[in-house]
Amino acid sequence: MKKTVVILLSILLLFISGCGSNSGDASEGTPVPTATPKPETKVVGDTCKSDTWSITLERALITNQIGDDVFMSKASSEKIYVVLFFNVWNNTDSNQYFNHVYFNAFADNERVNMTLIEETEIDGYVMPLGSVKAGSYDDFFVVYELKSNWTKLVVAYDTGIVEPNEHARFVVSPKQCDKIIVTPTPNITATPEFTPTPEPTPSSTEKTSAEPSALPSPT
Repeated sequence: MKKTVVILLSILLLFISGCGSNSGDASEGTPVPTATPKPETKVVGDTCKSDTWSITLERALITNQIGDDVFMSKASSEKIYVVLFFNVWNNTDSNQYFNHVYFNAFADNERVNMTLIEETEIDGYVMPLGSVKAGSYDDFFVVYELKSNWTKLVVAYDTGIVEPNEHARFVVSPKQCDKIIVTPTPNITATPEFTPTPEPTPSSTEKTSAEPSALPSPT
């Protein structure tokens, strides 16, 4: 009886060890999916690099209007424009598409969309919409209309469709921004000054009724 129990225990131990080794082999042969690492968060003046892009946030601007008298965009009441200026290098040996739709932004943890304005160029920077040539660069701008009391803006360039694929991530605060606030000029209509009308002066050839008539010649 004891011999039978010993044999059964030996078979059971062999079965358990065999299952363990098989499961270990299976786990070693199955690749474990890893999440795409997010780039390090940078600030104004820094550069984010990926295999495809080197994106530098060169400067940031706070303003309440953009453009001239022909193409003028003005921020809504109690809001402000934040303009971000990027230098974008294509690190590959082929042309690459760069588009504003891949920018994701959150202002004080609230998602915000890029604001389209009348101007298509600001200080030599253009709206990101097209290809960047291989081994070359372009200068782009994006605009966000935020609450005037905003404190933090996080902007990421993410080309992922199903899974995130971030190439750059920046955090911007008001202290990092240049500031140009345009104060509207009051529209005041000037009142013309009163100029008294001068009284007419009698002509030298005219005679007044008070002027005496000519004296008669003596007889």
